[in-house]
Amino acid sequence: MANTDLSPASQLAQIFRYLRTLRPDLTSIAIDYCGGGDSGNICGIDCDPKDLKDLLEDITLPEDIAASIGVSSIDCESLFDEIGWDAAYEHCPGFEINEGGQGTVTISWDEEMAQIMVKIDHECNVIETINSTESFAF
Repeated sequence: MANTDLSPASQLAQIFRYLRTLRPDLTSIAIDYCGGGDSGNICGIDCDPKDLKDLLEDITLPEDIAASIGVSSIDCESLFDEIGWDAAYEHCPGFEINEGGQGTVTISWDEEMAQIMVKIDHECNVIETINSTESFAF
């Protein structure tokens, strides 16, 4: 990723805005992430409508839009992988460490508000520790 003042959520919104110019019926893109044991991944990308998912690998950002949001890649599928990771990490740092966590970054069109929304749902995996103390006198 190139240097930019835009947050990952803002970058995702700008890419989504461009995709809606190509496909006005696009209502959402969900990027699933998961991690644990010191590694993490983008685990999947879903779109509504579903057929757009197959088209993502063929859609590229125009270079002027890519430059304006500070990305060097123009391949939309790769950008969702990269920026989806960045958004997850910015809001849930360390989700890939130890027991890890998982979640979904969702970019959607809010019809009522007429704006793009970015939502991050995160689940953190934890170890529960139950402490017990017993004393014995002899």
